[in-house]
Amino acid sequence: MSLLEPNRFLRVAACAAALGFTGSALNAQCGLDPNFGTNLGLSDDSVSGALSLGFALSFAGASYDSVIVSSNGFVYLWDSLGPIPLPTLDRCCAGDVNQLLASPSPMIAGMWLDLNPSAGGSVNFNALPGKVLITWVAVPTYQNNGANTFQISIASSGAVELAYDLNCQNLSYFALTGMSPGANATNPGGSDLSASPFVTSSATVYQLFSANAFDLQGTSLGFNPLSPTIWVVSPLPGCATTTRYGAGCPTGSPLTLNAQSGSRPALGGSFTLELSRVRAGTLAGAVGFGFTNPALNLASIGLPACTMLSSVEVSLGVTPTAPVTPLTFPIPNFPSIVGASLNAQAVMIDPSLGGSLPAYLSNGVRMTFGN
Repeated sequence: MSLLEPNRFLRVAACAAALGFTGSALNAQCGLDPNFGTNLGLSDDSVSGALSLGFALSFAGASYDSVIVSSNGFVYLWDSLGPIPLPTLDRCCAGDVNQLLASPSPMIAGMWLDLNPSAGGSVNFNALPGKVLITWVAVPTYQNNGANTFQISIASSGAVELAYDLNCQNLSYFALTGMSPGANATNPGGSDLSASPFVTSSATVYQLFSANAFDLQGTSLGFNPLSPTIWVVSPLPGCATTTRYGAGCPTGSPLTLNAQSGSRPALGGSFTLELSRVRAGTLAGAVGFGFTNPALNLASIGLPACTMLSSVEVSLGVTPTAPVTPLTFPIPNFPSIVGASLNAQAVMIDPSLGGSLPAYLSNGVRMTFGN
């Protein structure tokens, strides 16, 4: 690998759109809609009154005209002309699958846990043409942990979007994300929402996160109804994401490459990759970036346990620091690269490994540029 100046990375990133992207999401947006609207003034363990959607919403085969917002991270759907009484339960203090299924009114949960807007932040509502937004803005938990910002968007088409900033966390509580028509719905079992896209077999879809396991930070998910009982769940186009793949070498305690916590390859910002398990005797290293994954076994160059997981169109040198080495570089603010991807893999040199090529390699990381 040649060690090239960081500005070369900008040119490679700009080329990625032409080489690896068809253009279907060039104008896509990702993340929270900033039109938060009116502060509902919710306090700890409270619910709003009925808030008009401004349209008739079809959800799981029934029609609704209103939402009721709980401070604890979810909303009810309600038909003001129907027989079901106005929902009033705040459902403190943690996400609960049985309550989700049994609720007389449908529920949509962005991050259902014990949130306390009395201690900070706000819960906001905005009715826009063709959609409504419900946003929890920097709301801590009851134990005063975190500043959780996330949003539920409900469109007149029946589509639901959930968006999260980078600070969402559930240190002390079970948290539930998902939705159900309730009314003693059948439990289809939990899903891994971070593994979307996938198609459900039920109008109920959810993930229950144990304490400190919430992993949807910085993501946006779309739930599009294919029928009254089927959702297509997918990450929204235009989102900046990273995905790990493959394994480092040698086995045992291999070099690990990942996005630094809270960092995404978003246009116009800086992005940090983090190499962990860096050996104390490491003298030099580099991260290679490329458009393809050759999946090439490196036995022919004396590294039989290693696989080349990224082609190398450009590489950036790193100064090794054990046990963790960061690498920060700018992402160009070019809308044409939204949705384009680059692969990355790190290689380090440690003479104590012996052999003609005393190197060890990381897993691969695929970066998708976006907002």
